[in-house]
Amino acid sequence: MKLLFKLIIILLFYNLSFISSYASEIPPSLVTDLSKKVISINVNFSGSKFHIFGAIKKNNPQISSIDQPPFDILIEVIGPPIAMNLFQKEKKYGFWINRKIDNLKNVPSFYSISGTKPLDILLPKNFQTFYDIGLIKQINSNNQKIDDKLIDQIVFIGKNKKQYNENNTPITLLENTLFSNEIDFPTNLQEGNYKVKIHLIRFQKVLATKQDIIYVKKIGIQNWINYLAFQEPQLYGIMSILIAISFGFVASLVFRKKI
Repeated sequence: MKLLFKLIIILLFYNLSFISSYASEIPPSLVTDLSKKVISINVNFSGSKFHIFGAIKKNNPQISSIDQPPFDILIEVIGPPIAMNLFQKEKKYGFWINRKIDNLKNVPSFYSISGTKPLDILLPKNFQTFYDIGLIKQINSNNQKIDDKLIDQIVFIGKNKKQYNENNTPITLLENTLFSNEIDFPTNLQEGNYKVKIHLIRFQKVLATKQDIIYVKKIGIQNWINYLAFQEPQLYGIMSILIAISFGFVASLVFRKKI
């Protein structure tokens, strides 16, 4: 009886020590940087590129199961939210008109996702929702549940305008540690803060997420015109009329026929 009791005590302490060592394991983290932190938009802006660099940092002093590959990397770039009106064509009184059917207030103006594997392979749909990852999640996050057909239309429009990109060049993870990725910004960028989210994934679990910000701002005459149009619309309208009249007067002088 005493021997059995001793064996139970030994097994109990062994299990407790195993659980304690497992609980003390610290998941790996990410060390990342961006080639650009600020992107300036002027009248000659023709798009921009920037690189994301990173490495997986292991935080356990000894070999740990949680530090072992395979690892996967997923990178999201999310633009500032914009309002979007949704219209549907319908025939009325013999004419085709656009009828407003909905207004979305927080649709990402830009979205890009890159990974060592496609998103649907790395994470199933329920995990994408849980970890707040993916374009559809970004569209739905600040709006009421949108019909799937409308989401398809929003994504289709965004891809045609090169504002949404889900087919970037796959990320290569060197030595299960180092990675980099290039992101293309189109010419029609919205001014604001662009959130960069880098996720470290292992066996359908997000071990770590690192976030950064890219600032996109207008400069020069572009910024001045934008300020007048949105902050001083009356002055902007008056100046537009005066400029139009001035150009019309100059044109009449140039092309005036001599009598």
